Amino acid sequence: MKQQHYVTRHSPTPTPTQTRFSYKSVLFMILASFALLQIFIFLNKDDQSISCRLPNNRSHLVEMAAQISRDGSYHHVVYKSTGNFSESDRTLRIVPFFHRAYHQFRDNELYIITILSLERLPQLFELVDDHQAPISAALQINENVDREKLLATVRSHSRASQWVDLHLVSSPNPRPFFINLLRNVAFRHCRGSFVFLVDLEFRLSNQFRRFGEDDFSELREAMRSGHAVVVPPFEFNGGGCDDMEDHCDNGKPKDREALLRLKSEKRLKLFHEGWPMGQSSLNYSRFLSEETHQPYYIEWQDIAFEPFLMFSKWSLVGEEPLCDEGFYDRGGNKVACGLQLYARGARFFVETRFFLVHQRSLGVSGKLPFMYDVTHFFGAWVRDLTIAYDCRSTVNKYEKLGALAPPVCSPKCDVLPFIS
Repeated sequence: MKQQHYVTRHSPTPTPTQTRFSYKSVLFMILASFALLQIFIFLNKDDQSISCRLPNNRSHLVEMAAQISRDGSYHHVVYKSTGNFSESDRTLRIVPFFHRAYHQFRDNELYIITILSLERLPQLFELVDDHQAPISAALQINENVDREKLLATVRSHSRASQWVDLHLVSSPNPRPFFINLLRNVAFRHCRGSFVFLVDLEFRLSNQFRRFGEDDFSELREAMRSGHAVVVPPFEFNGGGCDDMEDHCDNGKPKDREALLRLKSEKRLKLFHEGWPMGQSSLNYSRFLSEETHQPYYIEWQDIAFEPFLMFSKWSLVGEEPLCDEGFYDRGGNKVACGLQLYARGARFFVETRFFLVHQRSLGVSGKLPFMYDVTHFFGAWVRDLTIAYDCRSTVNKYEKLGALAPPVCSPKCDVLPFIS
């Protein structure tokens, strides 16, 4: 048998000219990278804001880059589609703590999470005048707004300067109104552990101000364990609530007994009665019963449920984004936030001492001017959510919002004895 011989082939030795060219290329790349790094540092020096671009590809679930900290400021970079807007429209500039509240907060206080556009700034002042408690608010403005004048306006309002942490989201155009991105900004930079998501046009029952007291220690422990409180909303049936009346305080019922009285007099009604899917899961009849005195659990019955939620920031969300930022303008945004908390394992209950009353300010629209039609992709979004959080689907075909049944997700916390 003939012995086989294997010949190892070697690459030719590079000439001195080739070697010098390789060294020059590497050196040039190093110097260019260093120069670009220095330019980036110079442009961002002493700046507490950062630009974030939202790429074109749509992923229905939230993806967020890691937060970066520099000199005490926080930078929020989001990779998320928001429709077919141009690249300039999707380039935002976020300034956390444009105004930092002077109040020294305690960890057991409840933070209000809210959002606004510039024309709703008076409503923010109305809310803080009534509530006088910590608020984290995200404000979307156009790039040409005079920021010094805006900051002076906020600081000239004594209670806003004391209680409100204001964060800016600067956009080149008035729309889209990045409603869930704004919620995420206000939530991410909230300095407390307990939060409540609410719109500006609502007034909170007086019990909210007592949240940090010993009487609510059991409630706070429930929220730490992964429970979320759903707060029932109401609205006036034409008139209002005069402070000259014993059961009224600052234009709203002073307690639950006063609310039940106004409801029996037909001066108060359920919020958005014409859209029962929005709040039917609350079991209003049980809340309005005079025999109901203790908290009670509720089930997520309708896919279009729009709950006003109070929960512990770290037990349910942690470092994740709160809401899917693909929802902008009006349409499905609050539903998406609630469903994501539900999918994460929250167990929902109603605490009968808390309620909301809708009070639209004169001259300010209670609706966003733009309506975003989510029906064409909401079914696919629910499907992705069901898969991502290992929930069980209750339908075989994903249809439009309103024709869907909510997924079944397992709560990650035990039933508590003081909740019926």
